[in-house]
Amino acid sequence: MNTKIHLSEVFGMGFWIDEDGTFMSCPAFEDGGFDVDNQVAVEDWEDPNAYSRYALNHLEVIKHGLNQLR
Repeated sequence: MNTKIHLSEVFGMGFWIDEDGTFMSCPAFEDGGFDVDNQVAVEDWEDPNAYSRYALNHLEVIKHGLNQLR
């Protein structure tokens, strides 16, 4: 994968926009790497309502920033 992944300390995850325009996520390792073998589209998260309003706002900021880089 040749995509720049944004690390979110809030989620402990990496985020990027894939080649199809899908907002993707994957777990981050403590050493700063990413577990891309366990990637999932954000839209497929099981329960986004489990996150605080702050976290969801943070997610929108990340998505907007990544879209600006495209």
